[in-house]
Amino acid sequence: MAEEQRREIEVERTIPIRIVGAEEIPISYVNYVFVSHTTDEFFMTFAQIHPPYLLAPTKEEVGQLTHIPAKVVARIALTPSKMKELIDALNENYKKFIQKEARK
Repeated sequence: MAEEQRREIEVERTIPIRIVGAEEIPISYVNYVFVSHTTDEFFMTFAQIHPPYLLAPTKEEVGQLTHIPAKVVARIALTPSKMKELIDALNENYKKFIQKEARK
């Protein structure tokens, strides 16, 4: 029997990613983000803290507080490489934002 020969052909091609369904997900405002990690993953918890906790409470009110409730609206887990990509993307977009705001 003749042995079949396989050829691997390397093709370089960029296939764009198209975001679908984003309009179906509600946008949530967050004013608190908690980040933690293990050796394999990063975890980001996005939450909302509502007044009166954001306002300057009186000394009596501060003395009565045992905790500040934060309503979690999303939790995300990322690999270290994806976390690096996220940090880079945030830095790049923030620099563009600052440059645009400076021109006003």
